[in-house]
Amino acid sequence: MEWLKKLATRIVALAKVSKKAFLVFWNIDDGDSKKEIAVKVAQTASKGAAYSAIDWALTLLSPTIVGFCKWMKLTDGITTLVLWAFDLICAHYLVKWNDAFVEDLTLTDALRRAIDEMKKESKLIAYTLILLILIRFTFWDGPERVALFFKKELPSKREEMLILILFSLFQAILWTKLYSLGIDSGWALIKWVINLF
Repeated sequence: MEWLKKLATRIVALAKVSKKAFLVFWNIDDGDSKKEIAVKVAQTASKGAAYSAIDWALTLLSPTIVGFCKWMKLTDGITTLVLWAFDLICAHYLVKWNDAFVEDLTLTDALRRAIDEMKKESKLIAYTLILLILIRFTFWDGPERVALFFKKELPSKREEMLILILFSLFQAILWTKLYSLGIDSGWALIKWVINLF
């Protein structure tokens, strides 16, 4: 039963640090009034909503770009370069806006602070979360989130730009291929339906 007691102690400790990480994410301090908490939560949520809207709008432009390039009969290689340039420019400006105009627009700094808080109690859980977050950022959210999340570890703007270049290239290759397959399949389906009549 000693192991059960240890497990219970770890779970309680993890719950405490999870609560602290939650408060850190939302920027809530111990002495905040209910009104202050409501304002901080609303500010954080509004930034997250704004970034999500921007991210989705840019995400919807990507298949449009690929479709336009296919319509122009450009090769997949050229299409990838066009999408890469688009992604790189968007990521670069999202990092700039996150740092210059709207403090933590992407909520990546808040996420990093929460993970750093969790690391105090359990490095294993924190590094597992970092790995999962990195996978999500790599395949979905975008290179700007990778650069912002690892801002502490990137010694200069040159390294930040290298992260943006490499991750946006990976995404451009991946999404060009997936969108091309989807567009080709969609056109094949439309042609098949038309040929039925």
